[in-house]
Amino acid sequence: MIDFEELKKQYLILYYAVREYGDSTNSPQLKSLEQLLVELDKESPDIKRIKDLNLSLYPPHGGISEFFIWDDNFEKRLDLNEPIDNAKKITWEMLN
Repeated sequence: MIDFEELKKQYLILYYAVREYGDSTNSPQLKSLEQLLVELDKESPDIKRIKDLNLSLYPPHGGISEFFIWDDNFEKRLDLNEPIDNAKKITWEMLN
């Protein structure tokens, strides 16, 4: 059984990170994240649609898999990227 609330929490982490730190190359993933959040707000989310949208976050080139936040300060960069990396891992494990 998939914990939709936990899934939504992780997608929110990704959504806000991409919205704040992403650029125009991340527009398709931002739209997919918005659609995921809408789907997860439904009373009965469609798991197939969620899985399809999740896959759209990971195209062969670019996408969420290559998304990270750059900061010249190494420790700050690690701190900024840790929740993003965790969210990617958790959503992948929940849906695959």
